[in-house]
Amino acid sequence: MRFTPISVAVAGLLGVCDAQLAGDNGMFGSPVTLISSKDVESVLSEGPTETGTRSVPDWFNSTMAKIKSWAGSELKKVAWGALDDLGHDIKGEDMYWNFVPRHVATLGRSSEESYEFEGRCFGTIKVHSYPESDGSLTIEATYKHPVSSMCAEYLILGNAADFDMQYRFFRGTETYKWSSDSGKVYIFDLRTSFSSAVEGIIKTADFLFSHDVFEFLQRYPELTFDKRTDPGGVDINEEDIHPGDAVLVTYMVGSSASIMWVSGSVASHSVIFLREPSTGVLYAVEAAAQGIHKLTFDEFLKEDAGWYNNAVLVPLKEEERAKFDNDAAWHKFVEDFDGNDYGYNNLEPIK
Repeated sequence: MRFTPISVAVAGLLGVCDAQLAGDNGMFGSPVTLISSKDVESVLSEGPTETGTRSVPDWFNSTMAKIKSWAGSELKKVAWGALDDLGHDIKGEDMYWNFVPRHVATLGRSSEESYEFEGRCFGTIKVHSYPESDGSLTIEATYKHPVSSMCAEYLILGNAADFDMQYRFFRGTETYKWSSDSGKVYIFDLRTSFSSAVEGIIKTADFLFSHDVFEFLQRYPELTFDKRTDPGGVDINEEDIHPGDAVLVTYMVGSSASIMWVSGSVASHSVIFLREPSTGVLYAVEAAAQGIHKLTFDEFLKEDAGWYNNAVLVPLKEEERAKFDNDAAWHKFVEDFDGNDYGYNNLEPIK
């Protein structure tokens, strides 16, 4: 799976991957990594082995519950050991997503590059990079003008192949050698203390469990919805659907609200309809937590009726419908996509 810069930043904070870094001048002589990917893998794999498929809500709730529990126990212990007491008093709604760091630099691999920015704990942070003959990238980070002796600066270095989170208390220069791959390296800094970020993870997890998201939608993506006293049921008939038509869905739950905020879309999920060429049976094709799969129209209504009350059928225009090749699309889906893991990279547009 490929990662966008923001997903690299978030995953770096949560420690989703180990980075192949070497440093010469960390807090006590070597860089200090807060969390490793093995920690996260251990947390998400806890519990008995589950059989069969689970609905999106069940999978999501289980995953968020594990992350929240981990943040409330192990991550809090890590935060206490960081001895960082600056900026830990953020409260209320500002805690939402406060653990998402700020992108400060993108380092290429073809030539030397330099960036300068103001950090949370240091007035000036300079980043200088230069490529080595062995294909690696040397990154020097110089920290100047500390604002407090009890403040730790958190930097995340990473890309789609790897990433790592380091922290530093004292002024000076840190040297890293990036050898994971030949891609660009993105640098982020955390804008709050680690303890506050941990509290933010917990608060955001609580929000993602929530079904009362209207205030969040109004404040962040600036979307306003009128609450309906009787939302009714699914009002989509099979005879109204043609191959290539889509259903766009808005879930009124925390995770859906976050997707709308990040993507800039009012819809947080989509379904495409195709017919099996030999039988003519109508199928709904979607990417869900259990993977990219297909459901008959009746199965689709039965499984997802409770979640699709905020949905709209989006048919193809007549001229596009006339050009749409259902048989080719069906074979492309079955041969290349059906059964793949959940992810946008595994469900490309079918033309």
